[in-house]
Amino acid sequence: MNKLILQDDVRGRKYTYSGPSKWNDLSEAQLLAWAALCLKKMPFDHLVKAAFIFLYSIPAKLFFQVPNSQIVQFADKLNFLFV
Repeated sequence: MNKLILQDDVRGRKYTYSGPSKWNDLSEAQLLAWAALCLKKMPFDHLVKAAFIFLYSIPAKLFFQVPNSQIVQFADKLNFLFV
């Protein structure tokens, strides 16, 4: 499991979440949700953001308050989904 620490730009507060680091860590519900997302025709950056939200159980409102520069730093944590 990967650990993810987000910092809210508005309040400056830090939040810690954990998510899968390999395919075997995915629950059945997460695997089905990932398959459903892959079938949708959405831009790659939207797909990655949606994956962070549901795999790490991050509230969407909080996730979109995090700066894009911080999200890019965490992109390698989802590498196993695309290899």
